[in-house]
Amino acid sequence: MSQISELFEHILDFGEDWKVKEIQVDDGSAKIDVHVEFIGSRARCPESGDLLPIYDHREPRRWRHLNMMQYQTWIVCSLPRVKGRDGKVKTVKAPWAEVSQRFTFWFEAMAIELAQLTKSPTKAAQFLDSSYDVVAGIIQRAVDRGIQRRTDQGVSVTALSIDEKAFRRGHDYVTVVSCPQTGQVLDVGLGRKQADTEALLDGLDNQIGLEQVQAVSIDMWKAYINAVESTLPAARIVHDKFHVIAWLNKALDQVRRAEAKTQPVLKKTRYLWLKNTENHTPGQADSFQQISQMNLITGQAWQIKENFKGVYQQSTPIEAFHYFCQWAGDVADKAIGACQKVADMFSKHMMGILNYINDPITNGRAEQVNSKIQQLKSISKGYRNFSNFRNAILFYFGKLDLYPQTFP
Repeated sequence: MSQISELFEHILDFGEDWKVKEIQVDDGSAKIDVHVEFIGSRARCPESGDLLPIYDHREPRRWRHLNMMQYQTWIVCSLPRVKGRDGKVKTVKAPWAEVSQRFTFWFEAMAIELAQLTKSPTKAAQFLDSSYDVVAGIIQRAVDRGIQRRTDQGVSVTALSIDEKAFRRGHDYVTVVSCPQTGQVLDVGLGRKQADTEALLDGLDNQIGLEQVQAVSIDMWKAYINAVESTLPAARIVHDKFHVIAWLNKALDQVRRAEAKTQPVLKKTRYLWLKNTENHTPGQADSFQQISQMNLITGQAWQIKENFKGVYQQSTPIEAFHYFCQWAGDVADKAIGACQKVADMFSKHMMGILNYINDPITNGRAEQVNSKIQQLKSISKGYRNFSNFRNAILFYFGKLDLYPQTFP
C-alpha cells in the first residue's frame, strides 16, 4: 500500500474490514476518487444483525465526501452482500453513508452546517460545489430525522401558539404552530381554514401528544377557534394580547383619520397616538401632551385603548371580568362607532381574553419567528413549493436535532 493510501485510510478510519486500495487523482476536473474495498470474509446482515459469509459484491458506487484541499473527493466502493436466513440477498451497510444516499455522513453534516450559516440552500450548494437539489434533499432528510427524534423522545409541550404567514403573493397562507415559551416551531401546514388547521393539529398529535396541551394562543380568526375547539376541547383558548391591542389601535386610527378632516392638528400624528407614551421622544412627548389636552374624540378613543390594558393587570379572571364590564360600559357611554364595534367583538370573545390572566401566553415569539421567516424568504427570493417552504421553516426555526448519526 502506498503512503498516500495509508494516509487516506488513517484519516477516513472506516474500520479494520474496510481498506483503501487505490487513490485516483484527476487534475483536469479537480477530483479525487478514493477506492475502498471490504476485505473481511463475513459481515453483518443489515436487517437481522447476524454475522454472515460474504455472498458477492455489488457494482461500484460513488459517494461525495468532504473536499480534500480544493479537490472534490469521492468514495468509490463495491459494497458486499450477504444472504439472510430468508434466502434473500441484502447489501451490507457502509460505515460512511446510508445505502440509498450518494454522499457521506460528513458531507451531509457540512451541508447542514453551511445551510444554517448562509440561510440559503443555493449559497450552501455553491460553497459545496454541488446542486441545489442535493442540498434541498439533505435539508428534507435532516428535518424528517429531527421530527422523528423529537417524536421518539416525547417532547413535553403544554401550550401552543397558532399564527398565519403569507406564503406566496395573493392570498396563499401557511399556518405555523409553535411553542409560546420558546418560540420553537413545531409544524407548518398549508392554508388557514378550519379543515387545514385541524389536519395540521392531528398530525402534530403524533409528535408531541396533544392531550398535554392546556392552552392555545390565537387571534380571533374563526377558523382557528373552531379548529382548536374541535381538536383540543380541553385546552383553554387565549386570545393573543398583541392582536387584541392591535384591534384597539386600528379603531383609534380610524377615529383620528375621520376627525383630522375637521381638526388639521391631528394630521401626521398617527404614531403619537399608537406609540406607547413611555417610548415617546422628548419632542413627541411635548406634542402629545398639547394635543391630548384638547377636547378631541381621538383623545377619548386613545383613553379607551389605554383603559383596556387594565384588564391584563387584574389578579383573577373574576376581577378582570368586572373590570371588562366597566370598560365596555364606558365605551357605550362615549358612543364612538369604531370603538364600539371593537368592544362588541371583544364581548363575543371575552373568555378568550380573560383566560390570559391564568395563562399569560402570547404570540409574541411567534411574531418574532414570522419576522425571521420573512427574512428567510427575502434571502431565498421566495419559495414556490410549499414542501420546501415548510422544510426551511422547520430546518431553521424548529430547534430540531438535524445531524446524521454519530460518525464511526
